Amino acid sequence: MQKNKKIIMACTHHLNSAYKVGSHHIYSFLKKNNFDVLYISAPLTPFHLLRSSNPDIKVRWGLKGRSNLELVPFSLVAPDATFPLNSKLVLDHWLKTNFGFLKQTLKQLDFIDVDAIYVDNIFYHGLLDLIRPKKILFRVMDFHPGFPGWEGKVEGIASKIARKADVTFYTATGLLPYIEGLGAKKAEYLPNGIDLSLFNIMEQDKVTLTIPFSDSKSPKVVYVGSLDKWMDWSLIERMAKVLPNFIFDFYGPITNVHIPDQVKGLNNLTFKGVLNHNKLPTLFKAYDIGIIPFDTINYKALVENINPLKLYEYMAAGLPVVSMHWPEIENIHSKIHLAESAEQFIHQLKSVADNLNNNEEKKSYVPASKEWNFILQKLLNELTD
Repeated sequence: MQKNKKIIMACTHHLNSAYKVGSHHIYSFLKKNNFDVLYISAPLTPFHLLRSSNPDIKVRWGLKGRSNLELVPFSLVAPDATFPLNSKLVLDHWLKTNFGFLKQTLKQLDFIDVDAIYVDNIFYHGLLDLIRPKKILFRVMDFHPGFPGWEGKVEGIASKIARKADVTFYTATGLLPYIEGLGAKKAEYLPNGIDLSLFNIMEQDKVTLTIPFSDSKSPKVVYVGSLDKWMDWSLIERMAKVLPNFIFDFYGPITNVHIPDQVKGLNNLTFKGVLNHNKLPTLFKAYDIGIIPFDTINYKALVENINPLKLYEYMAAGLPVVSMHWPEIENIHSKIHLAESAEQFIHQLKSVADNLNNNEEKKSYVPASKEWNFILQKLLNELTD
């Protein structure tokens, strides 16, 4: 009997993370296609003990080491966006402070000679020196230097992976010049997608979720995702003040996130914390509009190269979407309501709210070509060549 192919995935978010990212969908896809997958997520260090109350870090400590073919390595130091953990010395050599335990575990699991390694966490470039893969796949989801604290510091390690990789996948068309600049041997467009099977339960109502304002006549607006620095907090504050009859709810991890005090104090805006991804379909049934209020001015280089998962999720639920404009998002679907400024964003919200009874507006509008199973055939072809 033919053995399953072995693949290592070197990623950031652990499999039980509050964030449901592309890496998780790729992991599930590979498992469904009978690959033996060893999933390695971001390491833990003694510094994480200082944030042990963080729910996500608590989960990661529970996974530390080996857990059902997911590894959460431990090292004395690991890259971080603050000095000196973003220095070249740390970026190049942090894996050595694991003192060989990762390589020893890979040997025990028989994952040294593997069919492939998939990398989307650039800080795991050193992992390529510990194993003997037949094929290297690199996936770039963001413009790495655009993240705060990483400008001019990470291009070198990203280039190291790209030059070794048999193929470098990129999720946004605007990333191609960056990929080419890294020296990639082969570049392939592989955007994010959607698990439509999850949203098929909307009519079956298999997931129960209590929404306190379900009978409210006010337009209900939702955001789900990271609440990081590239959020346009000025826009968010302004829209809540200008539209006091709207309800704005934000779902996402709020630990170690700086939310301006003037935003926290708004009566019609609430931060709901983390939500289980499987509950999204039922959650979205209670809302009228999905939003993407990213800061396209101060974080232009980063945002312009994002292909947002949340957009596909809003679309699958039939929510009209109001978003700040950037080229990649314009190319995804013509029915997205785009804005170039705060004034336009607020105008779009008003316009959509005035047309909520338009049945055409509420229909799911995700084509089958956006489904993960369809998109990831390109990755599967690379692995089965």
